[in-house]
Amino acid sequence: MPAVLTDKLKVGMKLCQALYTDKGKVYLPAGTILDEKLLAELSRARYKYVRVDSSSLSHKKAAPPASDFEDRLEERFSRVALCPFLRLIKEALKAAMTTGSQG
Repeated sequence: MPAVLTDKLKVGMKLCQALYTDKGKVYLPAGTILDEKLLAELSRARYKYVRVDSSSLSHKKAAPPASDFEDRLEERFSRVALCPFLRLIKEALKAAMTTGSQG
């Protein structure tokens, strides 16, 4: 249950712990799915961060296509083509990329 700063919260995230008022009353119960209205309220409230269900985090970016990676790899290593050590690193990266895309 990661803690997320309130200004980094996104619509669809799910609270995994209840939020309480200063008087100890439940403000938002655990399991609440955040929407635009709640995000606006939380941004005005005193909460610095809240704990959210890790399954509701969608900060992972999709991997770029393999062809993009290969192009960037070629570009990066073209500057050091004469160095045998760096050539081995390049080949190892290509092999790892090929192995990873098959699994």
